[in-house]
Amino acid sequence: MKKFWTKWIPLGRIVLSAFGLLFLVGCTQQAPVETQEVPQGKISAEQDVLSLVASHADATSCWTVISGNVYDLTSWIGKHPGGDKAILASCGIDATEMFDEKHGMDPKKREGLKSFEVMVK
Repeated sequence: MKKFWTKWIPLGRIVLSAFGLLFLVGCTQQAPVETQEVPQGKISAEQDVLSLVASHADATSCWTVISGNVYDLTSWIGKHPGGDKAILASCGIDATEMFDEKHGMDPKKREGLKSFEVMVK
């Protein structure tokens, strides 16, 4: 009986060590990374945002983009000192140019926008 154990135990240890080593090597290898080309016509994140804003283009839900940030101006429509038309004209579009023409870089006006933020770039 002693010969059986002395003969097979070292062989078993070698086999188990080999399997353990193969297992560890297999676990540390990274899977190949597949690269995919962006199909032509795929819209960019900016276009996604503009599409989302365009779906909020009336007095019941008025979103606009100013300097890359998205604002929900719905509650401001009846309160704007320049009248409803000024806000309604900016619903659903990038109104950065319109805002800058009227308010320039006035820090108070820009600060006032923060309460209407929906998304910030």
